[in-house]
Amino acid sequence: MRIFALILAGICICMLLPALTYCTYLYFITVYSLFFRKTQISQTPQSSFALFIPLTSVPHNLQKKIVELKAAIDYPDELYEIITLTDNINSEEVDKIFPESYNDSRIIRYCNSWRKGKEFAIEWALSILINEKYDAFLIIDETVSVSPWLLKSLNAYISSGADAVQVSVSRYKRKMTWLEHLKCITSAGYYHLRPKARNNLGISCGIQGTGFCMTKKLLNDLPFQPFEYKNWFEYHIKLVCNNNKVVFIPKSGIKSTIIESGSNSEFLNTKQKGKVRKRYISPLLKAVKHRNPSALDCLITLFSPSLTTTIKILSAGLFAGFLLSTAANVIPECHFLKLPSEIVIILTLMGQSVMIFYFFVAIVEKKLSLITCLAGFFFPVYILYSIIKKSSEKFLGSFRKNNKKEKLKRRTDN
Repeated sequence: MRIFALILAGICICMLLPALTYCTYLYFITVYSLFFRKTQISQTPQSSFALFIPLTSVPHNLQKKIVELKAAIDYPDELYEIITLTDNINSEEVDKIFPESYNDSRIIRYCNSWRKGKEFAIEWALSILINEKYDAFLIIDETVSVSPWLLKSLNAYISSGADAVQVSVSRYKRKMTWLEHLKCITSAGYYHLRPKARNNLGISCGIQGTGFCMTKKLLNDLPFQPFEYKNWFEYHIKLVCNNNKVVFIPKSGIKSTIIESGSNSEFLNTKQKGKVRKRYISPLLKAVKHRNPSALDCLITLFSPSLTTTIKILSAGLFAGFLLSTAANVIPECHFLKLPSEIVIILTLMGQSVMIFYFFVAIVEKKLSLITCLAGFFFPVYILYSIIKKSSEKFLGSFRKNNKKEKLKRRTDN
């Protein structure tokens, strides 16, 4: 019976292993994020910037937004320019918003019905603007507001030798649902805690899209290109494989009202992530052999389960552990289940304590509101709700398919 109990405990640990490995990774990331690496800010502006605002539709308050951006930025006017990049937008709509007399922003129109998307528009625009006066190119969304010191800080990092810089983005809205409050907590972990820890470790911190700055030197060495899934995660892997590093500015320089909960790699579904793994596993392993720690971090991110999946596994493990423990205490013949149940409960509680530590540090680091902190208590409820929703959708889907098959059979029989 002892041998059987040990085998059962081994099976349970193997099932929990991906989640526990990911929790170990999160623990070290959280600990390293508590440190702060100071960077000397250059007082003399040297670099010239092009601020990209890629658009797929033209909002009516865009002119006001651009005026606010220009008023907020504390940097010499001759060393930066705001560029509005329209992606396959009707010229009549653009002319309504931007008349000929408009001079606050430079308008670049991208028209290609075969290659639609912001990434394709950015690739086309960069191929033109790389030959102009700009030293670096910053990508921002139309909904963001920036800090006055943003370009000065970017200038300091670029002057010190950085070719790719990611600015910390605060994601918050005045009126939010409890689900958006939860997304604020997870985005604080993904978009601030992890990049800060990677920056402290001296490895590449990743790309978030908005707030990403590329120098002319980097684009000459490795031109920007959109990938199959229009995902920044693939471009980051390409940078890492070519021994480039993205530096992170931990002080929040951009505020966005677009609330996203996951990293770029998490926006891929299982099939897409599998294709990305096959495509980049060999170049990343080669980079790891050449002692590139950023490549190892990319591999961990690519092969680790998502945060939601990890919480689901830990919750299921804890539930299974309590069931085994109850069976061991109630049924005398199942006394051998006591050992595996205790092991499963201890491991899942350790994993969940790491997750609580990770979320707590993320909340403190980003100084989130009390309402957002209270919304964190609803996270287990949300996980349970998502499990029930997905399982019911699968059941209803299979039920509908069976009904359709039965109807077809009846028609053919008749």
